Amino acid sequence: MTKSLVCALPLLLLPMEGLSTSPDAGIDWRTTYPEAFAEAKQRDTIVFLAVNMDGERANDTAAKKLYHDKVILPLAAESVSLVASKFEHSSDGPCPRFGTITCAQHQTIDKQARSQILAPDATGEVIAPHHVFLDKKGTVLMSVPYEVSNKELAWCFTASMEKAYPDRDVPKVKGARAPRRLVMDGVTNAGGDGIRPLSDEEVEEAIKRIRSTKRLEDRLNDLYSLIATDHPDAIEVVERDLKSSDVASAFGRSAGPEAGKRLLEGRRMMIHRMGIYSPPAYWEALATLLEDPEEVIRHESAVAMEQLAAEDSVKALKSALKKEEVPAIRRCLVRALGTAGVENSSARKQLTSLAKSKKDSDLQKVALFALGGQVEQKSVVKLLTETLATGSAEQQQAVLLGIAFFRNASLAPLLEPLEAQAETIDPETKACLEVALAVLAGEGLSAHAQRIQSLLGATIERKRFFSVSS
Repeated sequence: MTKSLVCALPLLLLPMEGLSTSPDAGIDWRTTYPEAFAEAKQRDTIVFLAVNMDGERANDTAAKKLYHDKVILPLAAESVSLVASKFEHSSDGPCPRFGTITCAQHQTIDKQARSQILAPDATGEVIAPHHVFLDKKGTVLMSVPYEVSNKELAWCFTASMEKAYPDRDVPKVKGARAPRRLVMDGVTNAGGDGIRPLSDEEVEEAIKRIRSTKRLEDRLNDLYSLIATDHPDAIEVVERDLKSSDVASAFGRSAGPEAGKRLLEGRRMMIHRMGIYSPPAYWEALATLLEDPEEVIRHESAVAMEQLAAEDSVKALKSALKKEEVPAIRRCLVRALGTAGVENSSARKQLTSLAKSKKDSDLQKVALFALGGQVEQKSVVKLLTETLATGSAEQQQAVLLGIAFFRNASLAPLLEPLEAQAETIDPETKACLEVALAVLAGEGLSAHAQRIQSLLGATIERKRFFSVSS
C-alpha cells in the first residue's frame, strides 16, 4: 500500500559526495544528458528534468525560487537533475540563470530532451515550465506541465522514487500533495489548441492585436494565446473581454439568434480552455462570471475554478454557493471548494457541514468526495472513517474516489477495513476501492474519469485532471 505523506522532511537516502545543497547554490544540474543517466544507473536513482524558458513569469519564478527551495534541494540531491533551456544567458562561464552549467550545455540538453522525451507541437514549441521524472533507463514516470508549487514538486520526487523502486522505503515531505495537473507515465505537448505560456514580448504583441480588433469572434485566437500566461496585462485583458462580451452577447442576440449563439459559444469555449490551461491567478477573472445571467457560463466558470484550484478563490466560491440555485452548478462549486481549499479551514468547515447534511444527498456525495484532499485533519479522518463503515454504498464510493482523485496517501489507512471485507461489499464499492488502491500505487486517473463523473453527476469534461495518462 502507498505510504503516508505525513512524515518529516526526508533524510538523504543516497550518496551525497560532491552534491551541493546550499540554497544559494540551487540544484546541482548535470552537464550532459548521457552523464546524467550514467550516474542514475550507477547510483540506482531517478532523473529529474526541468524544462525552463525565458520571459514568462512561471518559468522565471521556478528558476529564481523553486530550484533554490529548501524543500526541493534535498530531494533533487537524491536524484540526478537536468535542466533544458533553448536560451543563451551568457556566452562564457556558468549560466547566470541556472548556475552550475554553461548555456551551451543546457541548450544541448534542451535539444536532446525535445527529441527523446518531450512532445513538441507542430511549430516545435514545448510546454515550459515542465517538470519530468524518469527512471534510470529514461522511461517517463510522471510529469507536471506548467506551474507547480514546492510541495507539489516534492510529492513528485518521492512518488517517482516509489514508482521506480516500490520496495524502497522513501521518506516523505510533510504537507506534500499531488499536483492537480499531473500526467502519469508520459508528457503532454503544447496542446492541440496551440496554447502555451507566452513571453513578455509575445504578450505585448497579442494585446496590440486584440486592441485593434473589435469583434470578439476575431479576437478569440489571440485571447486563447494569453490564457496560459501568468502576466498581469494578460489577465486584465482576458477579464475585460469576458465581462464586456456579456454585453456583446446580449447585443448579438438582439441582432439575431445565430449571432447570439456564436458569441455565447465563444465565451463558453474560452472559459472551458481557461480551466485546462490557465494558471491559478486567473481565478478572479472567472469569479466575476459566477453571477452571469447565462447558466452555461456560470457552469463552465465553476468547473474552470475547480481546475485552477486557487486557495484565494475560496471566499468567492462560498459566496456563489449561497446564491446559486441550479443543482448541477452547486455541485461544481462544492468540487471547486475541495480543490481550492485543501489547506483552507473555511473550505473544510463548509465541506464538512455539507457532508453531514441529509438535505441534498447528491450534494452530500460531492462534499464527501471533495474532502478527499484534506491532509492531517482528525475531524475529516473521523468523518470519512465513519462513512466508509456505516454510510450508503454511494457515499462510500464518493469517499474512495475522492481519495483516489486527490492521490491522498495520508488517507490510505482508511482503505484497510474495506480491503479486509472486499469480497462481501457492494460490487461498485469494491470497484471504487480497487480504483483508489491502483491510483495510490501510481496508476493514472484518466481510465477512471467516467466512473467519477457518473457518481458525481458531472456533465462537463475536466481535461486538466483527466487528460491522457493523467
